[in-house]
Amino acid sequence: MVVINFVKPVQDRDAYAGNHSKSYEVEGNKGSVKFVSANKFSVSSEDEENLLELLGEERFNERFEKKESLSVKAEIFTNDKLQAEMMELMGDKFSLFFEYTATLKVKEDFDRKQYALNESELADLRVFAKQAKPALK
Repeated sequence: MVVINFVKPVQDRDAYAGNHSKSYEVEGNKGSVKFVSANKFSVSSEDEENLLELLGEERFNERFEKKESLSVKAEIFTNDKLQAEMMELMGDKFSLFFEYTATLKVKEDFDRKQYALNESELADLRVFAKQAKPALK
């Protein structure tokens, strides 16, 4: 954790200076350790509204993609009444039959694109998009 806390501000500084790097070699008393970050972030679809407000639609769409899925509930296959009802016009009964989920994922090169934001925006963004811990080798 000491290495991560040391390197992250250096990585930020370098990226804002136009020299984004995912890898740093850190020398210590007993040798060196390599810090390697990846374009892996955890983002909750529940924060989509906050991210849109922070970034605006265009910058949001440049950095995130929304994955949506819709599935038929298992009860449909074992409940004759629900099967018959599904055959009728669904109308406002959509939620009886389907489960909907949405996930947000960062797009390629998000780790570099985040530095197009000013430092205040970046700090706010990091509340909602948390980068995976870097590998230390």
